[in-house]
Amino acid sequence: MESALARLMATSLAGLFLTGFALSLGANEMQFGKLAGAVFVGGALNFLVVPLLHNFGSRKRFCLAGLGTTRVVRVGIASAPILAVYGVSPAGLMWVLFALLVLAALTGTASETGRLSWMTDLVPGVRLGRFIGWRSAVMRCAAIVAVFVYSQFIEFWRGAGYAMVTAFQCVILFATGLGVVGLFCMAKAPEPPMSERFSPATRWAATSLPFRDVGFRRLMAFHCSWSFSAAIAGMFFHMYMLKYLHLQDRPMGYVWVAATDAISMVLAMVAAPIWGRLADRWGPRRVLMRAAFVMALFPLFWIPITPAVWPLIFVVILARVCVSGVEIGPITMAMQMAPERQRSVFLSVYRSVGCAAHAIAPMIGGAIAYAAGPELWQLGGFTFNGLHLLFVISTVGRLASLWWLRRIPYTPPNSR
Repeated sequence: MESALARLMATSLAGLFLTGFALSLGANEMQFGKLAGAVFVGGALNFLVVPLLHNFGSRKRFCLAGLGTTRVVRVGIASAPILAVYGVSPAGLMWVLFALLVLAALTGTASETGRLSWMTDLVPGVRLGRFIGWRSAVMRCAAIVAVFVYSQFIEFWRGAGYAMVTAFQCVILFATGLGVVGLFCMAKAPEPPMSERFSPATRWAATSLPFRDVGFRRLMAFHCSWSFSAAIAGMFFHMYMLKYLHLQDRPMGYVWVAATDAISMVLAMVAAPIWGRLADRWGPRRVLMRAAFVMALFPLFWIPITPAVWPLIFVVILARVCVSGVEIGPITMAMQMAPERQRSVFLSVYRSVGCAAHAIAPMIGGAIAYAAGPELWQLGGFTFNGLHLLFVISTVGRLASLWWLRRIPYTPPNSR
């Protein structure tokens, strides 16, 4: 229940809605890349979680404190555009939003690491893949509701002639209220005793343990390379639809973009329990290889879509049925490969390196797209632009990252 409410909250400041919020404030590709990366910059400091978690002594208290702080910061993000009234320049406003997004990401991702450790102790290992699959399905169901309700509200607001930025502010504040309700659900969840114990002197040194484990080190290398390759283009699909395909200028354009998100999430939601069962039966690495290969080619499918044939996006997004496999596989492997008594350490470092790659990628991608411009080269009636270049780079990087996946010495728990 808490996961569903958290997703309702997170959706209001991610994907389509983060893109729309940035465009309503006049952001270009480079500035948007900075804001998109900020969502993950805070997560790069996840290695600090272990000392803090042990100081709290309770994963529940740690998560409630961190997630409560995140909700307060989100109110600040929604209120930030008011600074323009007091003379803050658009560029300065972007830096304010960047700082607030980093802070929200820092507290939110740190709490998620504590929650994963908590969840792993709560759910039997042989059923962990299925549990994560169903949890993912519930969260996606909540996100489907969110994208339709929020996009309809934005179109209603635009039709009434009000400022677009105010619509996004209202959505963020409403969703944050739902997130606060979710904290009460989290407070009711049972918490097993922590099996991990570190002395104060070894809590900081323990962060080096994941790098000394050969298998886990290779898993982190795959996680980093895939995250970077996916984020360098993945954060710009909504901008591609809104700006290049001109859906932000079409009637009900935000609803059409929301429909692509909803279909993607329905596919992922239906497939998530199936991928989870396959991960328990075959092992998550075998499942991940198949799903990741399809998703590696996914950015290329976007290149032929032009404003004249924009409905083709509804065909391309069918490939996102494999998204759940790519999400469930790595985190299941990380949770199973992490030693029981150092689980928080391994998971926090795993999330830190992934978030660092995910933070850097859209900033680099935004700079590349902005430098390449809207007309990189012309081929007949087709214009190859900076976003197309990002899609090619992303595909090459995703395919290359599979080399690391094949080198992970992994044995599923039911085979040990």
